[in-house]
Amino acid sequence: MRYAIDTLGGLPAHPAIVHIPVVMVPVAFVLAALAVRPGFRAWALPSAVVSSFVGLVGALLAGSTGEALQNSVDRTQFVRNHIQAADRVNVFLVPFTVLIVVALVVHWARQGTIPFASRLTRVTDAIVPRVSRWSARTVTALIAVTAVIGGVASWAVYDAGHSGAKSVWHDVKIVDRKSTRLNSSHSSVSRMPS
Repeated sequence: MRYAIDTLGGLPAHPAIVHIPVVMVPVAFVLAALAVRPGFRAWALPSAVVSSFVGLVGALLAGSTGEALQNSVDRTQFVRNHIQAADRVNVFLVPFTVLIVVALVVHWARQGTIPFASRLTRVTDAIVPRVSRWSARTVTALIAVTAVIGGVASWAVYDAGHSGAKSVWHDVKIVDRKSTRLNSSHSSVSRMPS
């Protein structure tokens, strides 16, 4: 059985849910980029993992709510473009999330600070001896590659969001009320008798 969030407060849930990955994925990317510097890793890597995971869950929810919504809208070229862009998000976001978790575990293993290490002896016994031999450059390279993939995932989220906005707003004419008022006040002034 599939559970979907179709609405929030009587409105389609998709436009609200999409803001989770729109915010969290770029935040995770910036944190991963900061973690390239060794002095930032202790706080940037765990924060990047949390942000990336929340962004991934948000992207999955956005996909689910988008699928629920797509049968209620016309399948214009704009909507098809949005669906294609949205499908690309997880192609980059899943590897980014996995790699940022790996980077954090490697960092903790090299520092000897794996949380709950005494309860995870099988895991720590398998990981720590292997990763402790990695050079600092190798760890930095892993984090840098991860950050690049995070940048691409951020771009994919932006592209999906932009194409989604275009699908909604492409035929809406925006009226600049301030300039309209100025123009109408100028025209009324010019019509006044001298």
